[in-house]
Amino acid sequence: MNTKRFAFRISYPCQRGDPFETRAPYGAGSAPRSLTTARHDVRGRIWGSCMARPQKTSEPLTEPFSFRLTKSEGAELRAKIAASNLPRAEFLRDCVLKNKTVVVAKPKASLEKSRMQFLFNKTSNNMNQIAHVLNSANLAGTVSNPLCEKTVASLEAIARYLKTALNHVD
Repeated sequence: MNTKRFAFRISYPCQRGDPFETRAPYGAGSAPRSLTTARHDVRGRIWGSCMARPQKTSEPLTEPFSFRLTKSEGAELRAKIAASNLPRAEFLRDCVLKNKTVVVAKPKASLEKSRMQFLFNKTSNNMNQIAHVLNSANLAGTVSNPLCEKTVASLEAIARYLKTALNHVD
């Protein structure tokens, strides 16, 4: 079944208001009209003539945000959205912007702790390189197994010490 039809229709330039409102005939103060072939839908509306959706807010929504959830969290959120009878974006905006919960920010690390974290990360990288070379040498047979185990135990002890020292700063 063909749902679109073509017809001759008197069209007025859309300057303001509803494009489907009845206007006074030409000569009674209305805009000039022209006889054109226009494409109409089943209800007789002209396709693409002044059909822009009105803005819901005074400021356009231009800032996208994205996040991931587990399957169970996603199912719970979808259930809440369905129960609210709101579009997903509107529901999330309401939850985030109009929610009365108190957000407790994680305290910012001090300069000393940040510097120690940087140095410990570099040290951990070097320890990982040592362990890799040691493992390769052990597999090649150039280093004995007891020496390899003793060195790995020493590296693990250094790593535990670094973690303990970092937790006691601040």
